[in-house]
Amino acid sequence: GSWDISGGQVYKEFSTSVHGIVPFEIPEHWERLRGLDFGLRNPTAVSWVAVDEYGNLFVYDEHYKPEMLPEQHAVIIYAKSAKKTPEGMPQQYFNSYETDGKTFLPCIADPSGQNRGMGSKEKLFDEYRKFGIACIPANNDWPLKYARVSQYLHFDPNHVHPITKSQGSPRMFVFNTCVETIKEFIGYEWEAVPVSGDRDGADRPKKHNDHIMDELGYVCATRPDPSQLKTLEEPESHYIQMARGAFTQESAFEGEYQE
Repeated sequence: GSWDISGGQVYKEFSTSVHGIVPFEIPEHWERLRGLDFGLRNPTAVSWVAVDEYGNLFVYDEHYKPEMLPEQHAVIIYAKSAKKTPEGMPQQYFNSYETDGKTFLPCIADPSGQNRGMGSKEKLFDEYRKFGIACIPANNDWPLKYARVSQYLHFDPNHVHPITKSQGSPRMFVFNTCVETIKEFIGYEWEAVPVSGDRDGADRPKKHNDHIMDELGYVCATRPDPSQLKTLEEPESHYIQMARGAFTQESAFEGEYQE
């Protein structure tokens, strides 16, 4: 059949004015996760996601580079995942994933990395592990990834905004410094729908502008259904500090992105 009907934006609810926020210092005790989509000529993409006490997701950093070797990516990912000790030395954030007696910030990665390498016999998971990046195979089920990302982007009129404390809020936010993430949310589109003939492609996104969308989907697929989460009732001190003089939705984005 002819493919002349545009598929349209996949995550139509994404809006820079709703989901985009000015960066703030992530509280030390928040859970931190990473998603990883492997590439060689195409970009390797990584997202850093913080989770607050109410299950809200904050995409606070990204890595998006093509044509680099796994060890080059791993060095950058490791450095971006470090915090400073009081002595000024880098130290990895610790989380719940353990391997070889050590605990790493989990990296939820494309499961194909367990079985393939980049021009060598060594598997990608093993190559990254050598440089301190412990990979967990992601659930790559597209309907689940799509559902979870959509649920966390959804504007819930009963959910309290974790920063402004206003009634009505999504559960996912993106720092406005994560430029590639924002571009992909806006440019991620469905396959065009054929006027006649085979319509199987209509329920799948285009394989374009999808590297961050893939790995962010890996992260969201590990999270619970938002309907199971509590909402903010009383402001807590770290939220007050985040909100004080640091956030206006109008100033979060100033013309750099067009929706």
